Amino acid sequence: MKKLLILALLLILPIMAFADFQIGPTAMYNMLITAPPAVQDADRSFGLEDFTFGLDSRLNIGMFQGSAYALFTPGKFDSSTLEMVPHVIDIKLDVGLCLDIAILRLGLGIGPNFMIQLPPDASVTNVDPVAMGLNLKAAADLNLGSIAISLVYFTNTNLTADAVAASLSKWDGKLGLSLLFKLF
Repeated sequence: MKKLLILALLLILPIMAFADFQIGPTAMYNMLITAPPAVQDADRSFGLEDFTFGLDSRLNIGMFQGSAYALFTPGKFDSSTLEMVPHVIDIKLDVGLCLDIAILRLGLGIGPNFMIQLPPDASVTNVDPVAMGLNLKAAADLNLGSIAISLVYFTNTNLTADAVAASLSKWDGKLGLSLLFKLF
């Protein structure tokens, strides 16, 4: 057992010498961002209910990047369908490549989504509690020493090659901003 522990430490310590771990808060705009921009309702208000908040964590080792997002969207009343939209917890995991150019880091990743829907009250029964999918992520980070400001763009798809190709061709997704703090 001691030999296994020593071997694990000998493998992990050199990796951590070159690793860059960042964690911090994130906020994402809930409306779908499309290319070209979709026409929104002119009389629609803009407030905190239009955002999702959560945590962004990233581990960079050389040009490889792994990231995890935990996001919470509060439920609200949808006036177009006259129904309550459930609370949603999104967990997005990604692996991908990143490229450092001076103080800018550009990254692309792909990974699974886990969406947990929590009905606002017990009367809502038509909610699928757990959904899975695939996400594609593009990120641009401005590295300012031990702090980074990151612009993140997610698009969701499902687990087929045709759906991934369709998502890439229309590139509809959600935009977010993270403030990351470097821990080591």
